[in-house]
Amino acid sequence: MLKTILIDDERASLKMLECMLEEYEDMEIAGQFTDITQAILKIRQEDIHVVFLDIEMPKMKGIAAAKKMKSINPDIIIIFVTAYSDYAVEAFEIYALDYIMKPIAKKRFEKVIQRIRQSKSDVLR
Repeated sequence: MLKTILIDDERASLKMLECMLEEYEDMEIAGQFTDITQAILKIRQEDIHVVFLDIEMPKMKGIAAAKKMKSINPDIIIIFVTAYSDYAVEAFEIYALDYIMKPIAKKRFEKVIQRIRQSKSDVLR
């Protein structure tokens, strides 16, 4: 089971991700956050495998948050979910696994799940 957290300042986006992830039995939503500070605290307290993270967040941008998360757990998988294409290069420089644009197409989301599974096949055994 892959413990996953969702981070977005828009509750509708969190709900959309939750609904999309419900189809995948190996993806467990361990938390949903509109506040990055609370999400980082969760990562410090629990072994989280996957983070779906919005880039444009209040208080701390998604890129800075991802760097902090990677410093806590270098193996954590970061998937950026955003309406902005401007940050893609920067996202991959911090070794994000993927960068998906809102609104998320189902086929594109399935590819993200496949990439996560391939990357975390050791956890799924």
